[in-house]
Amino acid sequence: MLLHDMQYVDEAHHRDIYKRSDVKYGDVLLTKDGASTGNVCLNELQEEFSLLSSVAFIRADEVNSTNEFIYQYLFSPYGQKEVRSVIAGQAITRITLEKLRAFNFGFPTLPEQQKIAAFLGAVDRKIQQLKRKQALLEQYKKGVVQQLFPSAGSGQAAQLRFKRKDGGEFPEWEEKVLGDLVSFHRGSPLSKSDLAADGSSKCIHYGELFTLYQEVIQEVASRTFLKDGFMSKRGDVLMPSSDVTPQGLAKASVLLEDDVLLGGDINVLRPKGLVSPTFLSYLLNFEKQKLLVLVSGTTVKHMYNKDLVGLELVLPTSLEEQSRIAGFLMALDAKVAGVAQSVAAAQQWKKGLLQQMFV
Repeated sequence: MLLHDMQYVDEAHHRDIYKRSDVKYGDVLLTKDGASTGNVCLNELQEEFSLLSSVAFIRADEVNSTNEFIYQYLFSPYGQKEVRSVIAGQAITRITLEKLRAFNFGFPTLPEQQKIAAFLGAVDRKIQQLKRKQALLEQYKKGVVQQLFPSAGSGQAAQLRFKRKDGGEFPEWEEKVLGDLVSFHRGSPLSKSDLAADGSSKCIHYGELFTLYQEVIQEVASRTFLKDGFMSKRGDVLMPSSDVTPQGLAKASVLLEDDVLLGGDINVLRPKGLVSPTFLSYLLNFEKQKLLVLVSGTTVKHMYNKDLVGLELVLPTSLEEQSRIAGFLMALDAKVAGVAQSVAAAQQWKKGLLQQMFV
């Protein structure tokens, strides 16, 4: 249960609320109003708290059932289907306590409930362990990046430096403007009607930048009939130039393929040989706040190549050091991605178990 965004009431209000809703450790909590209607979890808090009216709590009678089994049932695809079937409202969805009380489903014996709940609880704990591992890796990477990259103009040196293979020191980092490091290009206008599975050229159109973004783009799925347009070179760094958001802007990606047709509203940064493409993508992602300053427009946010030319960056002059840094960060990303895949696989496996157990 996440507690980073909490609200508080005074003691008098809490006592008044708690008299009516004395939620205990291990009770089942179910959202009964709003966009998250039907969300369910087990209360993991030992201390008292005030429960909003938009959340119901369910407590087993301990003679015929257990909270853990009820939670797993309501969390299962079958249980969620039952919950959705009695949700009312359109603008604001809700489920009433009367409808919750009227739920009717078959319970196994108490010992069997306990065995099922214990097994599924162990699966949940494994998933939580993997999530915590993923979060720790992401936090570690964030800390490492802050030590690796000094911001231009800060007057600070990198706190974490690599050494040459012979044990010697790399040269000091220097300040450069982005226009000295890359040439700038724009993708070609491309509409969705141009896309076809049996087209002649691989392509990335503007909208895909937000769905295909990774630290390194390795596969391009869409194809187009168009033969004319701006074609990529391996190592091009791609960034969105339209509908720029803090989330999308934080992702500069390296394309690992030649001859990919690049759609409009894509800024193409083509390194001149002074900077590693992958290193540059990490550096630009680190300088998110500087990039946000360059965004223009009100309704539709834009970031144009002309605004990027003078962007000040500080970086190693040694391509070897750049490659060492990029390789280290790519290895970290691979570890994070591996754990994320394990989380997804475990969640999918549990979903399959629930579909078989609750029918």
